[in-house]
Amino acid sequence: MTKSNDQTILQIEPVGPFYANVLAEIHQAGFDDAWGEAVIAKLLQTKGTTGLLARLADDAVGMALFWQTGDEAEILTLAVLPQARRQKVAQALIEHAVNILTSSGGTRLILEVATDNRAARGLYAKLGFKSVGRRPGYYKREAMPSLAGQRIDGEILALDLADGSAK
Repeated sequence: MTKSNDQTILQIEPVGPFYANVLAEIHQAGFDDAWGEAVIAKLLQTKGTTGLLARLADDAVGMALFWQTGDEAEILTLAVLPQARRQKVAQALIEHAVNILTSSGGTRLILEVATDNRAARGLYAKLGFKSVGRRPGYYKREAMPSLAGQRIDGEILALDLADGSAK
C-alpha cells in the first residue's frame, strides 16, 4: 500500500481471470487497440503471468500484466484511467511488480513504450529503465483523427532488478 498525492490510500493487489472484465475496462481507457476481456483472461491463465489491480479508495483505477520466465520478466501492458493519472498509480504498479519479481529471483524487467508517450517514458527513465532497442512502426494510432493510421515506433526498455532501481 502507498499513498497518492492527495493522501488517498492506493492499494495494489494481484488478481486472476475473474477480474478480466475490470482490467479490460481500464485497458480500453488507455489504448487505441485495447485488449478485450477474453484476451486478458487467457493471459491471466498463462503460466508465469501475473495481473495487478490498483485501487484508489474503492475504485479500480489502474492495471498491469507481467509475465515472468526464469529470471526475466516483461510488462505486457500497463494502463491507468485518465482521472487517476499523475497520482503515482503507474509507479506503484511497477514497484509492486518489481517486488514480486525480485522475491522470485527475477533479475531483469523489460517493456515497450510508444516513442510519443512522453509521460510514460519519463516515468520509466525516473525508475531506472534504459533503452535497449526499437520496434519501427509498432504502434498504430487511431483515436485522434489527425493521427489516424499513423505508425509510431516502440522503444524497448529494460530495468536491471539487481541494482535496486524502481523501489
